Amino acid sequence: MKLTDLPDPAERAAAVSLFDARFGEMEQVLWSLSVHSRPALLAGESSPALEALVWTVKSWWGVQGVRSETKAKMATALAESVTWSRDLFGPVPEYGSDRAAFACEQVAGVVGRSVLLGVPRREYSLASKVLHWLMPWRVPVYDSFVRSVLGVPRQRSSP
Repeated sequence: MKLTDLPDPAERAAAVSLFDARFGEMEQVLWSLSVHSRPALLAGESSPALEALVWTVKSWWGVQGVRSETKAKMATALAESVTWSRDLFGPVPEYGSDRAAFACEQVAGVVGRSVLLGVPRREYSLASKVLHWLMPWRVPVYDSFVRSVLGVPRQRSSP
């Protein structure tokens, strides 16, 4: 259901209030960490805020099996594998096939770099979630729930 499916303004307000009651604190923390990560990313560097964003996403979104040493390595991969610019943090005026390719390339780049840095597994779910918080208009979340809803078959991959 979309918020616009609720024609009554009071129903929309109630739905927003329910969302805020359940997820408001998490959204505020993740957005704050995302914003505080930007200066270091623009410099091509990791930062304590970026590491905190990685670990908060992992912890609060229930990404399973991620080792604690992944935090710093994933943050470094995020800083090094994306060519960061200020416009990446803002809204996208229109969507198209090039946008999907961009999102896939960024997630794959972060995952590939993190593996080279010593992350033992391909953490696609974690990478897409963190990139989503850094570039919400450009990178959607991709995880088992999304895969299931879209009917994407699960593929076995080697470590």
